[in-house]
Amino acid sequence: MKKLRNWSICLYQRILLGALAALGFSACSSLTDGEQPLMYGTPTATYQVKGKVLDAESQQPVSGIRIVSGPVFLSNGVPILTHYPDTTYTDVNGEFDTTYSEFPSDKLRIIWEKGTITQEVACKKDSMDVKVDKFTGRDGAWYSGKAIVEVNINIEKNTEQ
Repeated sequence: MKKLRNWSICLYQRILLGALAALGFSACSSLTDGEQPLMYGTPTATYQVKGKVLDAESQQPVSGIRIVSGPVFLSNGVPILTHYPDTTYTDVNGEFDTTYSEFPSDKLRIIWEKGTITQEVACKKDSMDVKVDKFTGRDGAWYSGKAIVEVNINIEKNTEQ
């Protein structure tokens, strides 16, 4: 009786394993009629954020300003910045340019503040949200494409020291 029970359990396991294997392989087979195959992974998009930082009064470029940017997502109805924002600094011409990959979003938050590279200007920490209008180069699968965002920032000097 014990041998029969072990044999039936073994047979049941093999049937179940065969059914699962058949289902798994059929989900990965080529499809017709333009259907999307089932895929595993995380969607990504490439963001290029570039621009120039100017002093609001003199309209002169400001170097050494820390620029933080990243996609904004909604969490319980509240917009939050991604967990992994990208940081760069303005050069001597006040320009910045950074490229990174992240989960796709239609909005980026750009934050600026005095950097640690230079003490040229003490500025107020501020931010803006920028709508991402267009992604180019989408592959039809997990890659949502590349978005280029250009911003010009006029900073105000921080009078509170």
